[in-house]
Amino acid sequence: RAMGKIMKGLAMAGVWGCLVDLPRIHTQVLSVAAQQLGCVMAAQRERRGNFLFTDGQNISLAAGCAVVMTMQPWHGSVHAALPEN
Repeated sequence: RAMGKIMKGLAMAGVWGCLVDLPRIHTQVLSVAAQQLGCVMAAQRERRGNFLFTDGQNISLAAGCAVVMTMQPWHGSVHAALPEN
């Protein structure tokens, strides 16, 4: 739920966000986050002013929003496998 709020906030505000060391998050949560980010990215590609988020809420899309994700390789023993999506 929290990741969805972050994605919606970034999309509505048109700001950049950095999600640090994502593989530390459980695979199921990463999969949901990937679906949410894909939803935002599809709306950006289509240059839409608003779009339906994965939870069914209609969200306004401000141009310029972006998400940067990092993975830190030196923590190899704690990284989970990345989901297919």
